[in-house]
Amino acid sequence: FALDHDGWAGVPPTVALRLPAKLLPAAGARPTLDGSPARLLAVPEPRFEKLGSYQEFVTNADGSTCRAAADELPGRFAATDVHRLGLLDLRLMNCDRHGGNILVRRDAEGAAHLVPIDHAFVLPLHLADLDFEWLFWPQSRVPFSEETLAYINSLEPETDVALLRRMGFTESCVEVALAAGWAVKCGAARGQRN
Repeated sequence: FALDHDGWAGVPPTVALRLPAKLLPAAGARPTLDGSPARLLAVPEPRFEKLGSYQEFVTNADGSTCRAAADELPGRFAATDVHRLGLLDLRLMNCDRHGGNILVRRDAEGAAHLVPIDHAFVLPLHLADLDFEWLFWPQSRVPFSEETLAYINSLEPETDVALLRRMGFTESCVEVALAAGWAVKCGAARGQRN
């Protein structure tokens, strides 16, 4: 969310969470049918934290539930939305972008807009298993618009990595973000000349 500058790719507002494990259900917790609190089995209290995120719930303009992109025909998505999603994933080296991690939000006119969710596997230590489902969609072969090229040109990878450092990301993750940011910029610049 922090690297989706001006909401360009449409990532919903997201906050990082660090919760003490004692606030989460313990292994062996079983919900009860009468609505009373879960009964916990005798388990030693863990002494660690769980990391995660909380993301704004996204609905269609009419309030109905969004569908996953995996449940729609990808040829119907706007090339601009696919490019925005793809550029975000490339900058973050998202290892888990599949159709279930992309919502299709319908506006008041019924037009589809892609909403990227679930960014748990970004900025990996190793680039062994990248999954970019959008790469196989026909829109990924459409040239970038002038607006998209201007956005790419405005990106400042050094500013992004400074933000990541302030947020506490490891130096390995920061290096991946820097390399990915420059790869996007250089690739787009090279594409403009061809």
